[in-house]
Amino acid sequence: MPPEKFLSVEGLNMAFGSAVVLAGIHLAVRRGEFVSLIGHSGCGKSTLLNVVAGLLKPSSGTVVLAGRHVDGPGPDRGVVFQNHSLLPWLTCFGNVYLAVERVFPDKRKERTHAALDLVGLSHAEHKYPHQISGGMKQRVGIARALAIEPKMLLLDEPFGALDALTRATLQDELMRIVGQTGATVLMVTHDVDEAVMLSDRVVMMTNGPAARIGEILEVDLPRPRNRLALAHDAKFMELRAAVLEFLYDKQVRRKAA
Repeated sequence: MPPEKFLSVEGLNMAFGSAVVLAGIHLAVRRGEFVSLIGHSGCGKSTLLNVVAGLLKPSSGTVVLAGRHVDGPGPDRGVVFQNHSLLPWLTCFGNVYLAVERVFPDKRKERTHAALDLVGLSHAEHKYPHQISGGMKQRVGIARALAIEPKMLLLDEPFGALDALTRATLQDELMRIVGQTGATVLMVTHDVDEAVMLSDRVVMMTNGPAARIGEILEVDLPRPRNRLALAHDAKFMELRAAVLEFLYDKQVRRKAA
């Protein structure tokens, strides 16, 4: 049964000059679904995310979110990048407040406080970016994206620059936040364990140029998910192996041949 097309990407092609990055991308995402894009570097994962974000215009094809064509950035999509992109002269509160002041002019402080509380940073709202850790900066970035109450949350390797322990902690926090808010999420990652642990489906991209969707893996693991329990879970290991097989057997060995 095909998924409800809350987000619909149809016949998307992207080229930069003569270089074809994406070819014939078709993807549907259900409301409230967590979908990860995974593939080797250069396969166009971030390009696809940036098209959905409205930061890039596709060469051809369409992107429709909640019944409206995407033709540029908008408050219906909250974006979090690997680089937190916080303004250093603003506090944590100020960075989030800046995002909501035009979207919720009558509820600016209320929305800012609520978003910081959601990511567990109420105690740090008066601190500046240089006074907090990398993990806390990413929490502010997530709070800023969620504060505008977007229809969809777009994450581009949000934890890629963090150490392993901080990364694991924020993955758990993200699972809690998504479970609490019911957010629809599209995330780019290189981390196989992260993709399987967080997602309802993992979209595996073929190698570029002219990358396409190679396979889509349904992650039928019950929620809420516990990191320690999954470390010994046979189904988790089976799903993880399926992604690794696609990435390193069907892609790397095929390229070498």
